[in-house]
Amino acid sequence: MLHVLGSTVGRWLWWYYRISVHYHDRQAARHGPMLLLSNHVNFWDPFLLAFGLRVPIRFLAADGNFRTRGMRVLMTAMGAIPKAKARTDMESLRILQREIANREIVALFPEGQRTWDGRPRPIPPATGKLARILGAPVVAAEIRGGYLSKPRWARTRRRGRIEIHVRTVVRRAELTSLPRPVVQERIARAVAWNDHHWQRDTERHFRGDRPAEGVEQAVYWCPVCGAWGAIRGAGDRIHCTSCAAEWWFTSSGTLFQIAGARNGDGERLPHLGVWGERQETALRHSLQSSLPYHFTAEYSTGYRSRPLRWKGSVRGTLTDRLLVLHPRDAVATTDSSVPPPAASVEPTVSAGPTPPPFHQFPLSAISAIQVQYTRQLEFYTFGTLHVLRVTGPHDSAARVEATVLALQELYKSNKH
Repeated sequence: MLHVLGSTVGRWLWWYYRISVHYHDRQAARHGPMLLLSNHVNFWDPFLLAFGLRVPIRFLAADGNFRTRGMRVLMTAMGAIPKAKARTDMESLRILQREIANREIVALFPEGQRTWDGRPRPIPPATGKLARILGAPVVAAEIRGGYLSKPRWARTRRRGRIEIHVRTVVRRAELTSLPRPVVQERIARAVAWNDHHWQRDTERHFRGDRPAEGVEQAVYWCPVCGAWGAIRGAGDRIHCTSCAAEWWFTSSGTLFQIAGARNGDGERLPHLGVWGERQETALRHSLQSSLPYHFTAEYSTGYRSRPLRWKGSVRGTLTDRLLVLHPRDAVATTDSSVPPPAASVEPTVSAGPTPPPFHQFPLSAISAIQVQYTRQLEFYTFGTLHVLRVTGPHDSAARVEATVLALQELYKSNKH
């Protein structure tokens, strides 16, 4: 199966993205055992590494990728190892140790999720500890151009050149001789890749149709007027429905404001990375103004990689204390393995009486919240997995995740 994928998907990736691989030292070019770490920017990242480096690799992948038969076959063929996202998973650790003992290459993406705006995501503080436990050389792969070729939020691909740079970060002997914080810092620097900075220096272009469509999944705050949920993408333009500010999204990933008042400091937003950084700051400082947030979704429950049980179509409301799910269109509340038709309308506030809550979750009870793929929000409460497949065309699962995490951090800091 892997050979078939290499001769089909692998060949297509090489041709479409004109991939080039660059080894920076002799250790990096060797076969296992080794722990291979990479930045996470594109759906195709595991395939880019496997077919680009042309060696068998065992990937650690989110268990949500194994829920359907098709994805389970694909991930197994790629040598993927399921892991519960954002949760301690001793079973996966034992598999990694066994593969290293068998002199295999094991790989993971320490950032956990793909970046939304091109900025690197923080990595877990225990990554250095994991490297020490496995006891294999740590090698980093930088995927350059992966974000610009297909941002996580984008609906279409852009064609350009992708480079993979491979270098040794921590040698085997250094795992025990170096302090753990030093090992952690080396790993963090190695995977903290920013395509926007690279593009600024190389002036690469990634061309495709409708490059701005879907951007409201990643940016939902207007840097001009401060409105929440007013950003829309269409064609190669991004605009705010509140103040009519408009930006041109270029083939190099840069932004040019072409309508509306300038920011107070007179500066342009050079790219989505800066926009995302300012949005993050605005969210922390003005949580109340961004709430309540209403969205529509299909609600399911499950556990790890087991098949999901559909519960119904819901209208979600996020407040400063609760995530509330109301039934929408009098949906059934019994389990069903057959999903309903996907909704295609934005959430509306009914003029009639609000139906009783289908479910409500105190934010303090929500753990391991994260977005799977682009529009699928997942979290656990008391050992149960809850999945909300956001369906409104302008609703953002990333916004729900970011707001819940910001509120949880606020409550945590107030307690101290």
